[in-house]
Amino acid sequence: MFSSICISIILVFPVIAIAFGIVKQIRRFIQLGYSPFSTIVFIRLWNAASYFHYKEYQKAISICDKAIQRNPTYADAYWLRGEINITAGNSQAALLDCSKAIELQPKVAGYHLNRGVVFANLGDYSTALTDITKAIELKLDFAEAYFQMGNVYSQTGELAEAVNAFSKAIDLQPAIFKYYEHRARVYIEMQNYDNALVDISKMLEIKPTLNWSAYFLRGFIRDKTEEYTDALENYNKSIEIMPKNSQTYNSRGISHLHLKNYTKALEDFKKAAEFQPGEAIHHNNLGVTYLELEDYEQANMELVQALEIKPDFPSAIYNMACLFAVRQQTETSCEWLKRAIQLDANFLKKAQTEKHFILIRNSAEFNRLITEAPNN
Repeated sequence: MFSSICISIILVFPVIAIAFGIVKQIRRFIQLGYSPFSTIVFIRLWNAASYFHYKEYQKAISICDKAIQRNPTYADAYWLRGEINITAGNSQAALLDCSKAIELQPKVAGYHLNRGVVFANLGDYSTALTDITKAIELKLDFAEAYFQMGNVYSQTGELAEAVNAFSKAIDLQPAIFKYYEHRARVYIEMQNYDNALVDISKMLEIKPTLNWSAYFLRGFIRDKTEEYTDALENYNKSIEIMPKNSQTYNSRGISHLHLKNYTKALEDFKKAAEFQPGEAIHHNNLGVTYLELEDYEQANMELVQALEIKPDFPSAIYNMACLFAVRQQTETSCEWLKRAIQLDANFLKKAQTEKHFILIRNSAEFNRLITEAPNN
């Protein structure tokens, strides 16, 4: 008796799980502005929806293809295929599908939002905003559209507008985690750390466990406000939850660097490079740490590697200038420094108090470079 019950549960559970996933998707798309009738696509195309839910995108697309072959005016099939292509990163294919869905049913808010997201992914932010604004006109309480509008403004550097859009999304749906996370990131970029911390607290309230990003963002703020020990505590919590995130290891390494914990900084930067190979910033930070440890050969190797990956990386070029300065190779150091200043004028001011230039600061070459720099 008991075994037969267990077998029944085992057989039924996958069906329930799939059905739950599809229902979850249906609820999401109703929130995105589609009419309840249009979500019947998930009944007619339940296989596509199921494959989509489990990230088997090509199988899901194939089912949509067949549906469109049977009925070329099937707007929902274009919409679903477009949604799958967006998630799979096929932006050009998604653009065609979204445009066709809009052509067939121009008054569905979610279709315009999807196309707006595609245009944003393609870097066409002006057109993206046009589509997203149209989605809001069609559905005034469209929280997800305001959220995506905030993302576009964030990409274009219009940070006040981004905050306003994220705030509108939060007003409409105040329990959505990602709305607070994205607004917090914009507040951090604006150096409005108090407001960012309020949003981070809300993130932890909504999602009290397994919330690596909240601890990461709070650690980042603590580092910026020079509360390095507190920063490390938050980064440690973030890594406990998400142990293979290169960004957190890199940021924790920077806090260790500030505290002159050079060995621990090296460990973190190496971890960051392991989890995100081919990123110049990790090799640059390793180079900086070796420079502090006066291991100039290793510093040179890492900085060279950073510049092989990203030849015009201003920080790595500036650090090369520092490396040649401590080796008292004045002319070569000044050549690197001149190039760094050309790429980022902020290095002109930094160089005038940089400890690594102390051995060449009184040289004619260094003073001539500082004096003749365009922004001096």
